[in-house]
Amino acid sequence: MTGFVWNWPIVFVCLLLVACLWLMAAVLRKAKFRPNPFIVAIWSLWMLWIGLSPIWFRLNTALDGEVLSAQDIPPTRGPRYATKYALRGPDGRAFEYIAGATSDSLPRSLPVGTHVKKNKVDSLLRHGWETVR
Repeated sequence: MTGFVWNWPIVFVCLLLVACLWLMAAVLRKAKFRPNPFIVAIWSLWMLWIGLSPIWFRLNTALDGEVLSAQDIPPTRGPRYATKYALRGPDGRAFEYIAGATSDSLPRSLPVGTHVKKNKVDSLLRHGWETVR
């Protein structure tokens, strides 16, 4: 697995998750209460949607064009900002793309004149975008 990095916060969160699941299983085995499987299934699907929707969006983003302008969008809460890019595609049409505060599809500091090319599903293989000056 190239590009996968283990660091201590990830290891700590994984161990904490395993410990919490083990404790929950121990408590449920001894308790008279049994959760409704339908509610557990709905909750699980909701958590999967929350966790995987940003990754799905990143995988399905396809961009090809030259940066015409970049405008920073100030945050409404917190220190993170977004950047609205105006891009010109290979066919000459202009379109906009917003690199959000937590979006990893594009960096938020591309200079004007940079050519951006990002294909679908490239995000898992590498950063997902390449710039050519």
